[in-house]
Amino acid sequence: MRLCTCGNPIEGDGIYCETCQSILDYAEGRTPYPPTAVVQAPSGLPDFGDVIGNRYRVTGEVGHGSMSVVFRADDLEGGEPIAVRFLRPERANARAQERFRRESAFAIRVAHPNIPPVYDVGRWNDLAYMVMRLINGRDLKQLLDEHGPLDPQMVVTTMIQVAEALEEAHAAGIIHRDLKSPNILREGNHAWVIDFGIARSLQEPRLTATGIAVGTPAYMAPEVARGITSINGQADLYSLGVTMYEILSGELPFYDDDPLRLLEMHVREPVPSLKMARPSLPDELVEVVETCLEKRRDDRYADATEFGVALDRALRAILSTPPRMPQPFTRPPGYVVVSLDDRRQEDMVRDAAKRVGAKVRIARNGKEAVRMLSNDEARFGLVSQERLIGVGSAMQSAPLYVVGGAQGSLDGHRHLASNLSLGEIESLVNRFIRARHSNAGSGEG
Repeated sequence: MRLCTCGNPIEGDGIYCETCQSILDYAEGRTPYPPTAVVQAPSGLPDFGDVIGNRYRVTGEVGHGSMSVVFRADDLEGGEPIAVRFLRPERANARAQERFRRESAFAIRVAHPNIPPVYDVGRWNDLAYMVMRLINGRDLKQLLDEHGPLDPQMVVTTMIQVAEALEEAHAAGIIHRDLKSPNILREGNHAWVIDFGIARSLQEPRLTATGIAVGTPAYMAPEVARGITSINGQADLYSLGVTMYEILSGELPFYDDDPLRLLEMHVREPVPSLKMARPSLPDELVEVVETCLEKRRDDRYADATEFGVALDRALRAILSTPPRMPQPFTRPPGYVVVSLDDRRQEDMVRDAAKRVGAKVRIARNGKEAVRMLSNDEARFGLVSQERLIGVGSAMQSAPLYVVGGAQGSLDGHRHLASNLSLGEIESLVNRFIRARHSNAGSGEG
C-alpha cells in the first residue's frame, strides 16, 4: 500500500487520491510519496445545539464531502441563519489545514456577488472552521439528475455569472482548479461558484508536489493532466467546457473508471460532437463549448472576459430562435458491465452494445462488477463464473447474467452457456438496454 502526499493510503495500483483529489505520477521510477505530517487529531465535529465561537448555534447539517462538513447555524448576534464549514477531523493533516486556511483567505480576498462571502474564521475544539453565507439552492449536477439536460438559456445565463466570478478571481491571481457541475449552484436565478479548496494563487508557493495533477479527472484540462506547472485561468475555462457539455447533453464528454485512462482521453482523444448529442442547440452555443474544450490552451478563449463575450453572443442567438416544444427526457441507454475471461466475448459485447447505442465498462473482477452495477446507469452485467469467487450474496440484487457454472450455484441469476454467439449477446443487450431505456422515458425506470 502506498501513501499520497496528504497521508491518504492508495490501494493496489490506484493513482487517484479521492481525499485531496490528486493524480499521482510515478513516471521515471519515482518512489511512493511520503505521508504529510498529521497534526494532533481533533476530538470531533459539533453536535446539534452546540455553540461555535460563543456565537453560532448549530441547527442541522447542510451537506458533507470528503474533506469538510457544512452545518446550518443561527447567528446569535445577527439573528440570520448562516453556514459553518468544518474540516473533517480525519482529514486534518497539515496540508489540508493550510488549504482550508487559503480557501477562506481567497474568499475574503475576492469579494464578488457570485462567490459566497466568508464572514468569520476560527477554531473550535481544535478544528478549523469558516462561517459563510447559507445558500438555499441546488447544484448543476443535482439539477441534471432531476431534470435531464438543462435548458440552454438557463445554462448560458448561469455561465455568464460564473464567467464574471472567474474574471474577478483570475484578476486576483487565483485559479479555481476544480470547477465542475457540483461546484456551481443556482439559488433562484443567481449562480454561485463554490469550493475553492484546491484553488491556487499564482503569487503563493505551491502546496502540491511537481508532477501531481490536482482536480477532478473528469473535468481536468489537458495541461493539468500532463502535470504542467505553469497553468493559468484557461484551465478553468476547459473545466467549464466539460461542465457545459455535461449539463447540455446529459453526459460527460469523456468517462472511464480508470482515472489514468480518463486523463489520457482528455489529452489525446477528440471531443465527441455536442451537436450530434443535442442537435437543437444553436451553433453559437456549441461553438462556445467546443472552444473551451480545445486541447491547446492557446486555442481556447484568452480569458474569462472573452468567454463571457462569447456567451453573450450565444444568449442573443438563443433569444432570437423560436421556442421549441419541450421533449420528454429519456435517459441514455446506460452501459453494460462486463467481466469475462474470454477477450473475444468482451469484444462481442462491445460490438453488440455499440449497435444499440449502449456503452461497455470492463470490470477487473466480481467485486468491481458489484460496484459498477450499483450505479443507476448500469443496466445489467455479464460476468464469468470464475470472476465471482469471493463475491457471494453481494450480487443477489444485481441485474446479472453469469456465464458458465452450474445452474443454481448463485440463486437469483440467469446462467448461460460458456460460448455465446454475437447474435445471442446482441439479443441480451437489446432486451435489457431497450427495455430499461423505455421505462426511463415513461417515468417507470
